[in-house]
Amino acid sequence: MTSAPIPIHLVVGFLGAGKTTLLSELLDRGRLDETLLIINELGAAGVDQEVLRGRGGEVPVLLAGGCICCSTEAELGHTLRDIVARRESGSIPPFRRVVVETTGVADPGPLLRDLATDSWLLSRFRLGSVTTLVDVSTALEALDDQPEAIQQVVHADRLVLSKLDLVDTERRAAVIARLSGLADSRRIIDREVALDDPGFFDESELRRTAPAPLATPATGHALEVFELDVSSEVSWRSLSAALDELMGRYGTWLLRLKGIVRVSDVDHPIAVHGVRGSFFPPVVLPSVSAPAGIGKLTVIARHGLPGEAVTGWLS
Repeated sequence: MTSAPIPIHLVVGFLGAGKTTLLSELLDRGRLDETLLIINELGAAGVDQEVLRGRGGEVPVLLAGGCICCSTEAELGHTLRDIVARRESGSIPPFRRVVVETTGVADPGPLLRDLATDSWLLSRFRLGSVTTLVDVSTALEALDDQPEAIQQVVHADRLVLSKLDLVDTERRAAVIARLSGLADSRRIIDREVALDDPGFFDESELRRTAPAPLATPATGHALEVFELDVSSEVSWRSLSAALDELMGRYGTWLLRLKGIVRVSDVDHPIAVHGVRGSFFPPVVLPSVSAPAGIGKLTVIARHGLPGEAVTGWLS
């Protein structure tokens, strides 16, 4: 490692905010050269890793399933130690920054504390910035009922508004007004502005300050995580119809659906995504992509949804 600590930039945002899509476009535009990506996901299949793989830059590192904010030292710390060893041995190329994409339910607070207090990390890395993506189409609801969404906003150095094409100007203004009560309004930017910024992860104007304490801090994830088995015999038409019906029936309960599947009528693996009752167009992956969790769909729902209502849906 060089003598100067390497900056670590956190990219956070509530479920479905568009973190992976943003990073993918930054890769395509050459904005993440010499950058090591660390991807953390809930569930068995590394969906975000597979979407980013092959888009340029260093191959992303996928942390083990589970929430990074609940097991920081066991996951991020071990991953960074392994990365340092691999870099010093020459098995991975040099990099000048690290970008960590957290899960959609991650509270950045514990991560920031570890980066500020772990002596081993402090000797080799430093906090660069915290970027929080905000889905304007669901932000007000998420901020009302998900404490993690609030923590992601108050810890941010920069808030990036996504999915602006799904809302009108009145909704956008309402979201900005709500965010401005939690964070510095001067650091709220639209997604296209972020993509056009050639120094997106430079720090000239991103020096972070400690967030104001909240009266009601996050106390844990009131969420359920289920896995759906998807048979390779099912056709894409049948699967998409079933998922549309699932999202339509339980849309108020289901916060996120994602996974990688193989279907009988498509030659390539397919990455599937859904958020709060909306099922988005699939992403066709290269045929060489074969993650260990293929054939599994991860469903993240509000606490209290009967598991059998979801897990038995495709049986």
